[in-house]
Amino acid sequence: MKSLKKIFSSKNSKAGDTTSSSKPAADHPLSTPRLTPGVYGSFPSQFSIYFAGPGQAKKTDHFYLATDEDGRVNPLNLFTAHTAMVKLQVILYAGTDLNSAPLGLAGTEKFFSSTSVIGLPVPAGGEGGNQIERMTDQKKLKFAILNFSVGVGVGAGQEKGDFEWRSDHLFSTKPREMVEYRLSRLGADGTEGEVVGIWSKKLEIGEDCKMGTFRFQGSGATGELGEYWTLMAVMSVIRLCQVDWVAKGAAEGFFKAGGKLAGAGLGFAV
Repeated sequence: MKSLKKIFSSKNSKAGDTTSSSKPAADHPLSTPRLTPGVYGSFPSQFSIYFAGPGQAKKTDHFYLATDEDGRVNPLNLFTAHTAMVKLQVILYAGTDLNSAPLGLAGTEKFFSSTSVIGLPVPAGGEGGNQIERMTDQKKLKFAILNFSVGVGVGAGQEKGDFEWRSDHLFSTKPREMVEYRLSRLGADGTEGEVVGIWSKKLEIGEDCKMGTFRFQGSGATGELGEYWTLMAVMSVIRLCQVDWVAKGAAEGFFKAGGKLAGAGLGFAV
C-alpha cells in the first residue's frame, strides 16, 4: 500500500450561498452539527473520491474529495463515514481536516429505510435547523434508480427540480471495469432529460485508494442550477459511494491490506 501521506499532498477549503426546503425538528438525527447558513462550498467540475484510512478513534473512516493532476492527488474536502449503526452516517467538511466547518450531512431517519436524508445549510440569514432533503431508492431489480427533488437556480428565483440517479450496469463483475451512474434532470413527464453529472465508480480499489470520479455536465457544470443544488449533488454522490461501500462490508466483512476497501461495518442499506 502506498503511504497515504504521499498520496495526499495539499490542503484547501471552500464556501458558498442559497435555497429553501424542509426544516427538521430539533431532535432530527441531522439537526446537529449546525451547518453555517449560506455556506454551500465550491467544487471543481471534476473530482475523485479517495479512501484515506480509518480515523484515530476508529469510529469513522476518512475519505477525500480530491483532484488528480500529473500523478499528484490534491485533497479538497474531507468526509467521514461512521463505522457503526447510527443515523448520522456522513459528514462533509469545508476543508481537509476535522477542524474545518461541517458543510453537509447524510444518513437516515429510520434504519433499513430506502430513503436517505441529506442535511444542507439554510440560506444566509436563515433561522431554524439544517434543511433536510431526501433521496429515495426505487429498488429496481436490474438497475439502480434514486430520486430527489431540490430547489434550483440562483437568488430568489428558485424552483423545485426533479433529479434521478440511474445505473444500468449493476451486475458488471470485471474488477478493472468502471460502473457508471448518471444524474439527470427529469422532464415534466418524468422521463430522463439532460444529464447533469456522471459518477464512474471502480469495482475494485487498488493501491491508489481511488474509489471513482464524479464530473458535472451541461447545466450542472455552468453554475446555473445554483450552489445549493451543487452541494446536494455532491452529497448525493458521497451517499451513493458510502452506501455501495456498506453493501460490500455486509458481504465481505473485513478490510484488506493495501488500501482495498472490504467493509465499513454499517450493515444496512440506503
